[in-house]
Amino acid sequence: MASILTYSICSFASGLATSIAMLAAARFVLDWEWAANGTQVRRWWQNLAYEFRAKAIAIVQSSWQ
Repeated sequence: MASILTYSICSFASGLATSIAMLAAARFVLDWEWAANGTQVRRWWQNLAYEFRAKAIAIVQSSWQ
């Protein structure tokens, strides 16, 4: 839940950024959260068959944008 909250706050902050530095900081955290969550999905679904795990990871990774 903390990850979703962090992602939401930084996404909101990037929309309201008033400078390049502020936008860059918010986007840095967003990209970090995106990568961390992809890793978590891989860990949680490691017992699934490879083809299902690959599809699940692809869906999660493509849905962030």
